[in-house]
Amino acid sequence: MALFIWTWKQEKSRSTIENARLLALFNSQKNAVHIEEVLINGDAFRLANDGSFEVPAKLLREGFDLRYSADVPLVLNASITGRRQTIQPVDNGFKIRKYWYDADGIAIDLANGVLEARQGDLFTVLVDIQATHDTHNDDMLLTDLLPSGFEIEDSLISPPREFFEDGGFIYLDLEAGKKPVLVQKLDDRIISHFQGSWQYSSRAVLAYTVRAAYTGEMTIPDAHAEHMYAPEISGRSSVARAIVRER
Repeated sequence: MALFIWTWKQEKSRSTIENARLLALFNSQKNAVHIEEVLINGDAFRLANDGSFEVPAKLLREGFDLRYSADVPLVLNASITGRRQTIQPVDNGFKIRKYWYDADGIAIDLANGVLEARQGDLFTVLVDIQATHDTHNDDMLLTDLLPSGFEIEDSLISPPREFFEDGGFIYLDLEAGKKPVLVQKLDDRIISHFQGSWQYSSRAVLAYTVRAAYTGEMTIPDAHAEHMYAPEISGRSSVARAIVRER
């Protein structure tokens, strides 16, 4: 059984829904009012070209009053950067689990949080997505960053298998669940775009092959899923480490 790999072919024409979304975006931009500054506790803060501005940490801790002058609603998106406080999974509407399988399709035990490999080893990475509540938001994006020194491969290796106590096994169904409308394989990550609402316990599976190209000790980042227009509905897998030695 060959490893299932999703591909996407760009079409020359757009659908009616896509044209409607483009028209709505055009109208919103045409009617938008340019805001150069906002007032926080009476002090003026100028906006950058992308519409962003920095709020001092003290105000974030103590709270602040924000005012602006325009005829359109002000949408405030807060972004926090830096390392996570925990390496454990985070469930804010999506349960994300990431599994690693060797070239023979055998699951690798990461109970100790460490993946040990030799340079050149091939692995199947399987990301399991499960909704933990109903949501009617469309456009969910899954992003999975590669560990440093790992590269995405198109090589066909044995698909993941589940073994039984009697020695038998079955191949995991990599086509089960919701299907992405787009999968992009970049140098440092893989991105998967899903459309449509998610019901409780709805699932999707994303699988791809990677190669340990360089030696060293690396962090295996978490896979991150969130609704594009409701980022509070999200989920992250656990964080692990990889140690790659010379062959």
